[in-house]
Amino acid sequence: MKVGTDAILLGVWCTVFDNEKVLDIGTGSGVIAMIIASRSNCYVDAIEIDKDSCYEAQENFNNSDFNDRLNIINEDFNIYRKKKSKDYDLIISNPPFFSNDLLPADASRLKSRHTIMLNHDDILLGISNILKYRGRFCVVIPRSTEEKFINTAHNYGLNLVRKQYIIPKQGKIANRVNLEFIHGKTNKIELETITLRDDKNNHSEQYKRYIKNYLLNI
Repeated sequence: MKVGTDAILLGVWCTVFDNEKVLDIGTGSGVIAMIIASRSNCYVDAIEIDKDSCYEAQENFNNSDFNDRLNIINEDFNIYRKKKSKDYDLIISNPPFFSNDLLPADASRLKSRHTIMLNHDDILLGISNILKYRGRFCVVIPRSTEEKFINTAHNYGLNLVRKQYIIPKQGKIANRVNLEFIHGKTNKIELETITLRDDKNNHSEQYKRYIKNYLLNI
């Protein structure tokens, strides 16, 4: 599994407090789970439906300085959430909401990013069932689906508190957005914007500051 910009940025951006219990849905290679563990003293469960990806994530966890706080779970999220109570302080996910023309040709790769099998209602219902009251849910999605996703989340008691528009290059419009919800009522929404590359297609200084502790050769 590639380590994508979306995963790195989401893991660095989301609000994390020490000693929380965290769930990473569709962990892939485990990069988000490891970032969360590196930023805190949290215990992180990382769920992934694809067995090969689980082996890869487990190997990465074993080689991590935080391996005693990282736990891989090879299971379907729809099954897992039915067995859990309101257990998590933070749930985070980088789900592959592909449009039809972006679906990968390789069937195993399609399956390997867990939440391809989940629609918005599936994932948000499951999260509302296992997230503690006042717990947080963080996700990165295409900008084009933002309004629909926020409205659906509201139906499950998940209300937006922060968002970060992701602009791929200076002069372009945002094509991704990081969203942070809270399980319960909220009165204000914090808005941020980050531009990944400048007009010469180099990484922006803003992006470098964000991820300098997590990527080499940046």
